[in-house]
Amino acid sequence: MMPKPSYHAPCPLCGETFPKNRMKKHLQDHKERPLMFQPVRSVPKPNTKKTTKIQRAEDGVGPDFSDAVRKEIYERDGGLCVKCKSSNLDGAHHIIYKSQGGKGHAHNGVLVCLTCHDWAHLKRKGPFGEPREEGRKWFENYRITVLFPMYGITQDPYL
Repeated sequence: MMPKPSYHAPCPLCGETFPKNRMKKHLQDHKERPLMFQPVRSVPKPNTKKTTKIQRAEDGVGPDFSDAVRKEIYERDGGLCVKCKSSNLDGAHHIIYKSQGGKGHAHNGVLVCLTCHDWAHLKRKGPFGEPREEGRKWFENYRITVLFPMYGITQDPYL
């Protein structure tokens, strides 16, 4: 004995099951309904968890400042912004950005206020009206002329 034919079929657009005699009307409804009101097919959620640990340099220093390095930077800079001497601090700033390979060494960090931090990222004029484009260069120069001698560095470790 042959099995009875199915009278229901899934919609090729949304997957809902309908009697075959109503499928034509259902497909027409898809054309008339705006896309935002059409049913959404569920798809598995992508796995976005990080599977690798932060890469550390040969010296064991990662891209972020450790608590000990933050404390060293704070004490070295006297709790003031290195550019304008404000005590309204935004925090420790990487002179060589993490995205460009800058590490969490004390010779790569300075205390900055919000104005000077934005200036370093070329977002606004400097605290004394300096051109916006000079912010990053000022901090890179500070690193070479002030911090390198302080730490006995003769060659830039990031070159």
